[in-house]
Amino acid sequence: MGNQKKGLDVNEKRTLLISCIIAVAVLALIVLMVLESTSKGKLSITNETGKEITSMKMHFANYEEEFESDLLFDGALVAGSEVSEEIEKFALKGMEAGLIIEVTFDGEETRTFDVGYFNYDFEGKIKVSFYEEADGSVSMKVKATTGLFGSTGQTYCNNDVYELHLGEEIE
Repeated sequence: MGNQKKGLDVNEKRTLLISCIIAVAVLALIVLMVLESTSKGKLSITNETGKEITSMKMHFANYEEEFESDLLFDGALVAGSEVSEEIEKFALKGMEAGLIIEVTFDGEETRTFDVGYFNYDFEGKIKVSFYEEADGSVSMKVKATTGLFGSTGQTYCNNDVYELHLGEEIE
């Protein structure tokens, strides 16, 4: 009777291992939920062109109900510049709103774009990039995301590309 080992048997070890895995998973889920709830909305605009944007305005709007939010952005961007700022939460639940972007390049007419579909409250990230294509034309890419992992499921605005047709008259 002198050589009996004291310790956990196989079933006890397996139960302890499973309990530890569950505890780590629950803790990771709690950390992710806290990170998502404390993350702020952010607007990033990049002008990667050689042209100055003399005016740019952004807001949410719904034409049927005549809803219009406060401006998210109202300013200008010199060629090769970037702006980044925090944005507030927008109460858009049931609004069927679009993100309206009005942009004017130096010497050009104002172009207006209705992008995305926002039917839920929005507190996320919006990224707008202006860049020149290989043929010299200018395009705008827009992406609006929510949540910690950047979902576009509630915005329907996923790196959509819009050609600006600079140098052409607007009809």
